[in-house]
Amino acid sequence: FFLLIMIFTVGTVWADKVTLTAEAPDVVVSGDQFRLSFTVNTQKGKDFRAPSIKGFEVLMGPSRSSQSSTQIINGKVSSTSAVTFTYILMAGEAGTYTIPAASIEVDGEKVFSNSLTVKVLPPDKAGATGRPATGSVSPSRSAGTQIAANDFFFTTTASKTNVYEQEAILLTYKVYT
Repeated sequence: FFLLIMIFTVGTVWADKVTLTAEAPDVVVSGDQFRLSFTVNTQKGKDFRAPSIKGFEVLMGPSRSSQSSTQIINGKVSSTSAVTFTYILMAGEAGTYTIPAASIEVDGEKVFSNSLTVKVLPPDKAGATGRPATGSVSPSRSAGTQIAANDFFFTTTASKTNVYEQEAILLTYKVYT
C-alpha cells in the first residue's frame, strides 16, 4: 500500500514538470516568412526572455497566446494550460543558423528551451524543401510554410437568431488558421 502511494506521488510530481519548447521549421528558403514559437506548459510563467535571433528579420512578435483545458470524466478532474510566444521571421541570406535557447521564470526557477538549427536555402533551391513541384499547395499547412493574407479568419455563430430581452444566448467563435 505504501509503495503504491509513493509511485502515485512521484508520478504526479513528474507530470507537473514545467517545460519550455521551441519550434520552427528545419529548412526555409531565403526571403520566406515562417513562425518561431516558444510554448511553456503553465500559465504561471513570467519574465519571458527571447534569444538573440541572428540571420533573420523579425517581422512580428512576440505575440502571446494562452490556452487552458479542463475535463471532468466520471468525476475525475484534469486540467492543462499553456502559453505560447510567437514570432514571425523572414529568412535572410543562405546558410545554417542557430537560434539559442529562450528562458522564462516559473515559481522562482528559470526554465530554458531547446535551441534550434534552421537551414536557409537560396531561392533557386526551393524544390529541395519538399514542396510540391507542380506548385500546388498542400491542404494541411505546417508552421514553416509562407503566411498569406487568407490563412487566418474567424466565424461567429449564435445559438438563436430570435431572442427576448435578458435572454441568454451562446455565441461560438471559431478561429481558422
